[in-house]
Amino acid sequence: MKYLIIFLFFLSSLYAHKLYIIADDDGKTLHVKSYFTKSSFCQECKVKIFGKNDKVLFEGKTDKNGIA
Repeated sequence: MKYLIIFLFFLSSLYAHKLYIIADDDGKTLHVKSYFTKSSFCQECKVKIFGKNDKVLFEGKTDKNGIA
């Protein structure tokens, strides 16, 4: 039983740092929002958007709300 509890604890921690990314295109601008959980935003995360031939179209960081 002890080993089962330890195993379940480590199994649950695998999903602790899952990153969610939402990208929305309104025709002119690409909006990117990123977060770990609904209350934990990915702050100052690097964002790179590539075009054809791996040309970098945008390079920046997310703000305090996880938005770039």
